[in-house]
Amino acid sequence: MRAKAAISIDGYQWVRKAIALRGSDPQMEFAAALMTTEAPSSEHDQHLQHAIAGAKSDAMLARNLASRFPKSAA
Repeated sequence: MRAKAAISIDGYQWVRKAIALRGSDPQMEFAAALMTTEAPSSEHDQHLQHAIAGAKSDAMLARNLASRFPKSAA
């Protein structure tokens, strides 16, 4: 029964809600960028740019961006 319930959950919508509630959150933007790699590019690019901006003060986020999106994080 739990597996069926989990199928109906839209994780991306939960991440978007968290971003809206928390305001600027580069780590959540990184999560959203990972989740939207096959979404319309403007949506993905927006999340990625917010994550990149926050990576300037977050070394771990910068490393994760460099490993997942090497062309964008350079």
